[in-house]
Amino acid sequence: MNQYNCLGFLSKGNLARRGEATQSSYWYFMHAGLAIDGINHTDYNLNSCAHTEYEYKPWWRLDLKRRYKIGKVVIVNRMDCCSERLLGAEVRVGNSGDHNKNPICGKVTDVSEATITLCCNGMEGRYVSVVIPGKVQYLTLCEVEVYGYKPNNKKVNVARLGEATQSSDWVDRGARLAIDGFKNTNYSHGSCAQTEKNNPAWWRLDLKDQYKVVTVLIVNRMDEHSKRLLGAEIHLGNSTDNNNTVCGTITDVSKASITVSCKGILGRYITVVIPGREEYLTLCEVEVYVEQKVNLAKLGEATQSSDLDSQGAQLAIDGVKHTDNSQGSCSHTENDNPAWWRLDLKVRYKVETVVIRNRMDSHRERLLGAEIRVGDSVNNNNPICSTITNISQANITLCCNGMEGRYVSVVIPNRKEYLTLCEVEVFGDEYADEKGATVNDAEMTHLFIHPRAHNNNDNLTWWQLDLRKRYMVKSVIIASSESQSKSLMEFKIHVGDSADIISPVIFCFPNAPAASNNLALMAAIWSATKINLKKSSSEKELLTAKAKLLLSTLLGTGYSRQRTGYYVGVVVPRSLENLWLREVKIYGEKRHDYKGVNIARQGEAVQSSTYLSIYPAKLAIDGNIQTDFSIHPCTHTNNDNPAWWRLDLKARYEVEFVVIWNRMDEHSERLLGAEIRIGNSPDNTNPVCDRITDISQFTITLYCKGVEGRYVSVIIPWRQEQLTLCEVEVYGEKLSYHTGVNVARLGEAHQSSIGFSSDRAKVAIDGIKLTDEFIDSCTSLTNYENPAWWRLDLKKRYRVQTLVIVTRKDNDRLIGAEIRIGDSADNNNPMCGPIDKGTEAIIILSCDGMAGRYVSVVIPWRERHLQLCEVEVYGEESRNQKGINLARSGEVRQSSTTSPEYGAERAIDENKDTNNYLQPCTQTKKDSPAWWRLDLMRTYRIGAILIVSRGDRLIGAEIRVGDSLDDDNPICATITEIFQDATTVYCYGMEGRYVSVVISGDLSLCEVEVYGHQPYTGQ
Repeated sequence: MNQYNCLGFLSKGNLARRGEATQSSYWYFMHAGLAIDGINHTDYNLNSCAHTEYEYKPWWRLDLKRRYKIGKVVIVNRMDCCSERLLGAEVRVGNSGDHNKNPICGKVTDVSEATITLCCNGMEGRYVSVVIPGKVQYLTLCEVEVYGYKPNNKKVNVARLGEATQSSDWVDRGARLAIDGFKNTNYSHGSCAQTEKNNPAWWRLDLKDQYKVVTVLIVNRMDEHSKRLLGAEIHLGNSTDNNNTVCGTITDVSKASITVSCKGILGRYITVVIPGREEYLTLCEVEVYVEQKVNLAKLGEATQSSDLDSQGAQLAIDGVKHTDNSQGSCSHTENDNPAWWRLDLKVRYKVETVVIRNRMDSHRERLLGAEIRVGDSVNNNNPICSTITNISQANITLCCNGMEGRYVSVVIPNRKEYLTLCEVEVFGDEYADEKGATVNDAEMTHLFIHPRAHNNNDNLTWWQLDLRKRYMVKSVIIASSESQSKSLMEFKIHVGDSADIISPVIFCFPNAPAASNNLALMAAIWSATKINLKKSSSEKELLTAKAKLLLSTLLGTGYSRQRTGYYVGVVVPRSLENLWLREVKIYGEKRHDYKGVNIARQGEAVQSSTYLSIYPAKLAIDGNIQTDFSIHPCTHTNNDNPAWWRLDLKARYEVEFVVIWNRMDEHSERLLGAEIRIGNSPDNTNPVCDRITDISQFTITLYCKGVEGRYVSVIIPWRQEQLTLCEVEVYGEKLSYHTGVNVARLGEAHQSSIGFSSDRAKVAIDGIKLTDEFIDSCTSLTNYENPAWWRLDLKKRYRVQTLVIVTRKDNDRLIGAEIRIGDSADNNNPMCGPIDKGTEAIIILSCDGMAGRYVSVVIPWRERHLQLCEVEVYGEESRNQKGINLARSGEVRQSSTTSPEYGAERAIDENKDTNNYLQPCTQTKKDSPAWWRLDLMRTYRIGAILIVSRGDRLIGAEIRVGDSLDDDNPICATITEIFQDATTVYCYGMEGRYVSVVISGDLSLCEVEVYGHQPYTGQ
């Protein structure tokens, strides 16, 4: 069995929490949603596992609501008993709601551990199913986690795997130039293939294997000869002649890139032919995208730390998978420290899976502890995809879950070792945007998305974007309308760290620097109109020659100090009524070299133990970087396994890097192998940022590149060790608001009244952030009333971290409004905070994990209109979906009482002790029937009822919910099984004022808790 070590970068988190689960049947009340509630208890009796009935082919299915590329599926099995029931279960991933039609990701073959991880290697689908095929069985799942990301819809370019020929060569313009990776459309630069004037002129690519081709992309020359390609046919098939199936014909050469859809035609040879006439054929680049999985390693070039004899690095990607090293098909280093092997994929990919074939003759244990790293650094310090911990099988499969990078490395750290690799295969998708990511997670400071300008007292018209993070801005692309392009005359682009629009100017138009610098700054400037450039005629000809609807500004290297920052602004140095910007795109890369403030100093540190009281955890964040243990004490644990130190930053940060100051005496080596983990869990299970592999210097810098989390841990795993840290510094940026899913979009909105149109409370959760009421993107005004309110029902309880409110930019009505979060459908829930800045378009409130189902915006104590353009809610589902125990505010009665100390009120006194001698429970006589009734004083929708009883005496009892004072209300559940701690029954929103427990005989209850919420009563 392959090793499924899927500990790679999980960029999108647990996708299962966003989905909806169903299953083939329910065993009592163990519904499908319990497998995605975030609770990993493995004891079925704790009521957190999904469970079907005993049936043929039981199944559980998760609807992710959209297609994802699935990296891995993690199943938590029950371990109190019956774990073997899951043996043989299939995990299927696909787009069909019928799980039988979806492909198998993997099968459960080992249930010795609670956590079972299956790598799905980027399988695409909307549905994830767990099925026990071919037999009658129970299916129990305590938790299912799914990791992956949205597909980028760009396949792998396999053209570079092939060999190109053409009908003839024009001088030195051979066929290979069309698959060299250069897309330069300037023919004079020498990167385009060209034939002589042939009839027919043709170019052919042999892919060396058959592929299902999705698209062929052709890059044409863009000078006066671009029309030569008109009428060219793209043929695809298995013939070496030019008579294969025609995939498409080129009919438009107005753009450099021409994409031809081949719709999965199967073939080995791709030919571009100009039929029926004598012509030159010029191709600047040809890319071929296929839909099946491609071994990317074949596209790359391998190197290693050293060569043992003639066993070079390239042998690991030659396609020969012999596992006997004596056959000479494995790469092999000398005894190096560290020994490494590295693959250059030539371009960036999203790496899904790395498959390593180990030698199986002898010495296979040498590969234990090897790290697989993926990233853009040519060194071996890229992020770790996974570590090899099992070498029992030849094939070792490691899930990297879409980690991005150009280089894949295999490194054996911290020891002298030989590294032998018989084959390495890499699977993934080409990175979607090679010129850099568009900064699309930013927010406009004033949200003027509609075409309006902002004027201030300095006679400036400006637009500004808050990137939320510090970027090295490489290019700014501005699209303006033809009729409005003159408004951009003399505009300036500002980039800097200050929200003040007077940031450093990195580009002026047309008053740019001298002509030489101007050309360096601008790749192209196009305008749809004849702009009156105040320049020389030669410059005017140059800049107006390309009449396009795009203004593109590329920054030159001479302005490196002025192109990094949080803010990008477009400023026109005069007053305009309208500044028309149809679209602004900003390309760049995150800056990872900016330190800023050491955020460790504001945190709180703990450690696994303290060697002596003079070595507490807080010494690592006291600002003293002395590494001589005898001069200044450092932290020091006992000889623990594992030894750990953890820092609570008190808020969530994007951590760029961690700096550790190690002791520099004879014990400095103790820190070797320590892991730095960052995440939101207050234990040591967060993702690994990096490992310490070099302690030659007292300062160790570890690059985390934006890993998000509140907790930073240093852990020495797998061995007993003492952990000493002289200082820990952490650098990063506080998350401006909680990232992840905007859960407001999942809810239902209501408001106190409707001012002038139909009910449009839901417009505030439609995802559109325009701030102009006339663009129909804000809620209707409420009536002029006291109080005016808007309320969101999230449908589940959430721990709300952040609330983002977008309001009309001219709206001061919100000043004094209260944001309330809780489980009541009224407006009396606890307050997250008041709004005291009504003039801002975006208002961000931190609610610090307040729990509740309802979010309300209320203007209290006065008559006002209320209008909201958008409300976003960020947080995570509460592990406690129950909420407030309603029983505590109710009144109770029972059919009879054996003695005053056993009265009905004993079941709502918050004491769950079942020892009747220490703490009495309720006790009736032998009645027919015996009953206990709770009056909630008003009608509620009941979600769950928790009952603590003595022994098994409650079996057969009915739980009833309704509005009748008698015991004939509808049955929520019948007790058929008693659990040691508590028995929970789910009523799934049954409405009623009274909750009754009814049984024949005597009835004893130690505690009853009732959870639910009021039915919605608003307009």
